[in-house]
Amino acid sequence: MLKTLPYRPPMDMQQLHAFDERLRHVPGSWNTIGRSFVHAGAPGVIRLRWLIEGKRWCDEAGFLDFLDQRHHRLLLRCFLQHEPVSEDLQELITDGADPAVAESAWKRAWKVEALLEKVGPEITRQRLMHALHFLELQEYLVAQAPDEWVSSPLLAHVEHFGPTFAWSVQAYLQQRHRALVRRCVSFKEWQSPALNDLDVLAFTEDGLVMVVECKSNPDIPFAHLVQFVKRARAFPTDISLLLIDTESESLIAEYIQQIVTLLEREPMASGQRHLYEGSVLYHVTDNLYVANTAGGIDPALETTLRLQRGSDPALSAS
Repeated sequence: MLKTLPYRPPMDMQQLHAFDERLRHVPGSWNTIGRSFVHAGAPGVIRLRWLIEGKRWCDEAGFLDFLDQRHHRLLLRCFLQHEPVSEDLQELITDGADPAVAESAWKRAWKVEALLEKVGPEITRQRLMHALHFLELQEYLVAQAPDEWVSSPLLAHVEHFGPTFAWSVQAYLQQRHRALVRRCVSFKEWQSPALNDLDVLAFTEDGLVMVVECKSNPDIPFAHLVQFVKRARAFPTDISLLLIDTESESLIAEYIQQIVTLLEREPMASGQRHLYEGSVLYHVTDNLYVANTAGGIDPALETTLRLQRGSDPALSAS
């Protein structure tokens, strides 16, 4: 019989105090307000629920590797999308129907063939079935038929993939790079709601201050790019990284040109381009970096840190 234990994200009080101590040494006066997060037990995060001995991805490191693969993130997004509510169903909800009944009525069922089209042609049916089985073990999906799946009630209140994407960035910085990290950080010194709320703020072992703006949706409004640049100028970081969950480099280039315009630089001065394990990263200027996740989430973080440290001859630049 397989050994199964509920996973409870640990609360590291030592890291909490160490983070506060590092923040006090950042130039200026910085006092956090509101609630920031240090682990996966936060609203909207799709996290590991069960530690299952002998089952693939069913431990902390395995689940993080699961999320680092883009086709798995695309798969999860499918079950966060719902079909438009019909007029009949809207009347049913208005009339006070049982929420569980209403939810089951509008929740979309996905067949394996449709999911294969969504996650990309390079993913085999067998690989997809392994991923679906894992998500069923974690109780995020329910099999309605041998080749048909729906989301479980655990996903009913996960509106989008953003919190999970930001948590995976945080977890990699904590676990792979030994950084002190928090998500959703706001400062008393910033009165503007649009400026506040750093997605990820990290302090590395060797003294770097890093902020990551995490965009799980590659369709970024210009106003968000303005906020990214303002935050990078307002908070003294060594690295301000805009990390976009996309394989497209052309989209990255478009956003960089908009950022360059905001910086009042020459239109074609897009900075230096770097490749590492499939991910593309641009060092735009000073502390500003922009990267995609074509090679995974962690390679993009690894590339940025190595560039800032100037310590990696394996990086290719152009």
